[in-house]
Amino acid sequence: MIVQTIHEILNPFDVETPIGTGTALFLIAGSIHSNPQFIVRLYNGGAVRTIDQNDITIYGNPMDGRGWDIKPPHL
Repeated sequence: MIVQTIHEILNPFDVETPIGTGTALFLIAGSIHSNPQFIVRLYNGGAVRTIDQNDITIYGNPMDGRGWDIKPPHL
């Protein structure tokens, strides 16, 4: 039996994916045999896609005093 859990991300955050930048809205936690998946709304066109966690880059918080750890697309 495969059990999946869908978690709503209460504070959505920006992510970089292989198909563009978007906002992570949900996380699907699968079994021990599969990677978690993010449900992402892409900025360009508003399409919603499921992206594997290995294909997601999350921006650091520049307010921690270290600045941006990667260059966000809007800067």
